[in-house]
Amino acid sequence: MKVCLRQILFFGFFFGVFGGAAQNMSALYQKEEAKEELEIGEKFAIEANDLYAQFKYRESLSSAFLALENLKVQNNELLIAEVKNLIGNVYGLKSMYEQSTQFYLEATDLCKNFEESKNFARAIDMNIGLNYYELGDRQTAEHHYRMSITDFEGLWRNPIVKKSS
Repeated sequence: MKVCLRQILFFGFFFGVFGGAAQNMSALYQKEEAKEELEIGEKFAIEANDLYAQFKYRESLSSAFLALENLKVQNNELLIAEVKNLIGNVYGLKSMYEQSTQFYLEATDLCKNFEESKNFARAIDMNIGLNYYELGDRQTAEHHYRMSITDFEGLWRNPIVKKSS
């Protein structure tokens, strides 16, 4: 299967540079491995993520929308943000940049409510910049790239450290 630059950016940039960005999804996989009971929205989120990793984008979208439907009832905003990011990734890979950007913006809005998700929001800003670049809007693309990089520079100097309880 042909891998495009966008996939490399999504997988490499998002998971490599920001390894801990998807904290909620990682917690779900740990919960699943420990044989703990998962809520239906969480099950669909894992399924959507797994299908995405297998390049099964249509199936991933179906599971992601089912996850969103159920996660709204559970009021799990961080996981909703991760699922919206995944939907943005799929739409971006399908060259549906406007839809992709809309889901990315919704995800970053949710991330603003949580201090520990600021890294995740910055990674999404990079993806938003990529979409604007693909749409030919270089100025807005550069704005999002700069926002992402500037915010990360601040985080590198003053990292957010989770306090143990």
